[in-house]
Amino acid sequence: MTDIVKLSDTRFTPSDYVIHRYAASVPSGTTLEDILHPEYFGNCLAHMRPGMEISVLSEDFELDARLRVLTTSKTTAKLRVLDVYAGAGVETDETKMPEVTMAGIEVNYGGPNHKWRFLHNRTVVEHGFVTQGEAQEAAEKYVAQANG
Repeated sequence: MTDIVKLSDTRFTPSDYVIHRYAASVPSGTTLEDILHPEYFGNCLAHMRPGMEISVLSEDFELDARLRVLTTSKTTAKLRVLDVYAGAGVETDETKMPEVTMAGIEVNYGGPNHKWRFLHNRTVVEHGFVTQGEAQEAAEKYVAQANG
């Protein structure tokens, strides 16, 4: 039987101290090819170290990726793609949220302090309406907005 080489305790540390995770919020329309260009992170090189991880999310949520910094120089960074979240910004049957319907909305009078209000799944969403009709109208707007 061979002896098992065990990992040294000094090599087992909390990842945030070793990996240095950063987040990059990039403009809408940015592509994976854009962020992998060696000069893309040129203004951030002072913060970058080999081994660190960068989570990239575009403002339009179309690009959602994790990168590993392999090397840096004074003007460039070489990166490896760890994950690209497929379908970022695209709904599929697995990612589609169930629709909010008026069946899950309740309009009632909450007393003199809250006045007319509407609740979604027994949670007060908005209160302070003078009439029941105002609360009902606000609830309908809420449902429309929740469903996009």
